[in-house]
Amino acid sequence: MLFPNKNNSITNLQHKICSWQLYFVLVIVSFSFGCHQKIRTNQPSATALHFTKIEANNLSEGLTKNDEIELHTFFIKKDKQNPVRKINHFVFDESNKSFELSNAFNLVETSGYYVIVLVEQDVEQDNSANNNQLLFVELSKQTFVDNPREVLRLDELLGDDDVLDLKYLPIENLKVKDNFELKFEGLHLFDRFEYTLYCKTD
Repeated sequence: MLFPNKNNSITNLQHKICSWQLYFVLVIVSFSFGCHQKIRTNQPSATALHFTKIEANNLSEGLTKNDEIELHTFFIKKDKQNPVRKINHFVFDESNKSFELSNAFNLVETSGYYVIVLVEQDVEQDNSANNNQLLFVELSKQTFVDNPREVLRLDELLGDDDVLDLKYLPIENLKVKDNFELKFEGLHLFDRFEYTLYCKTD
């Protein structure tokens, strides 16, 4: 009479246990991933974007310490139709290094992006309206990204006034009830500048 091999039985049992363990691990991982996706999809979207303050951390005019700054804000929809744009004008000096803002943008669109451009005036007259139009036409042509090449290209459009920096802010990246800062910094005519724009969402 032949007796079953005890070692083979134990090995088969171990294989079955490992298979069931692997099965349960896969089920748990799949369930967890599905819950994570569901939670992320159901997160509420921001309904409004606010600019609350702009602050000069380092003035770009080395000698005069007197910066005339334009803040140009554009919201470009995905279809490029009816864009929103706004201009703010500030004069920063040693006594006035920050300004409160009440800029509010309702986020009724589900796609699109903001482009915020910081411009320094280098001429006596105020060209902010003309600068805004030039920037608006150019930004409406294509999707811009936050990189030095775009700053240089836009700077060439404005003549004597200088584009210091720009920020690209896709609406999909805005979280509800969030406070964040946008840093505009770099080197302008051998003078280092740094500005902070304080933002929040509803």
